[in-house]
Amino acid sequence: FEFLIRHSYRMRKTMMVHVKALYRDLPSRDRSVRVPADCAWNVPAPRNPWKSDEPFTETEIASMLKEGIARHGLLDFTPVSFSEDLVPGGGLSAPGGAVQAEGLPMRGRRTFYLWIEKAPAQVKLTVTAGMIAHYRDRGPAKLTLYPLNDEFGKPSAEAAVPPDGQAREVLLDTTFEGLHRLEVSDGNDMTRVNWPAGLRMVLDASLEARPTISQRWTLYFYVPPGVREIGGYASAQGSVETPEGRAAFEFPKREGFFRIPVPEGQDGKLWRLRQIGGGVYLMTVPPFLARSAEEMLLPKELVKGK
Repeated sequence: FEFLIRHSYRMRKTMMVHVKALYRDLPSRDRSVRVPADCAWNVPAPRNPWKSDEPFTETEIASMLKEGIARHGLLDFTPVSFSEDLVPGGGLSAPGGAVQAEGLPMRGRRTFYLWIEKAPAQVKLTVTAGMIAHYRDRGPAKLTLYPLNDEFGKPSAEAAVPPDGQAREVLLDTTFEGLHRLEVSDGNDMTRVNWPAGLRMVLDASLEARPTISQRWTLYFYVPPGVREIGGYASAQGSVETPEGRAAFEFPKREGFFRIPVPEGQDGKLWRLRQIGGGVYLMTVPPFLARSAEEMLLPKELVKGK
């Protein structure tokens, strides 16, 4: 208790702790601790031996970090980085066929990647904005399409969809072939985005992007050859299924990091996130989610001959 008070008082100017509240409340909550008379809150420094204005040194802070990491390891897996240079994933199959045909209702900002085989082309989407009636004053849903082969990084098309809960066809033109990035934002209302079957399009489900689909969803992800564990962070309910369609993991009610062993022979294939409520963010496998094997895009370094 004394160490806690001494430490908190020294860091009080960071505004991260309420030192007076600790002084006042903890002894009343825990009768096994007490504040000596000469250390009371109203006794000023330097007469109060528990109060010191000495700032923490770099050495002390480094020691705290080192000891904290040793005692409280965050991860029992090693995160892996993958490029966002995506290409069509060939030769994949998925148990159960295509899923999520009704589209993905989401809130806030989200990122999709899609592939244009031949240009010029027109991307046809069905978009429903303003799905939460009392948030419709936050403005339209905005869609911006970026061809990643454009050296100037300019969008090829933009669109705005009124927040009225009505499904609308949105047409986005491009004169570029290959990989495109689609940014969708809606002021944290809810917007459903749907696309034609067969359009190669994936959702960025990295920890940095942190998309949260607003209803139960089922999507596929890829486990590269040689990967022995699926690690990530989740605040979700639902399950993870192997390429054979067997349940491999059930997300617990509490949010946090998760780790799923990959059995021999189950790598180099598509796995499925099934009936998920919430967000799942992948950290040891490519963080890209697809509705079907035909629509999957993978990092170029994982696809032979690309």
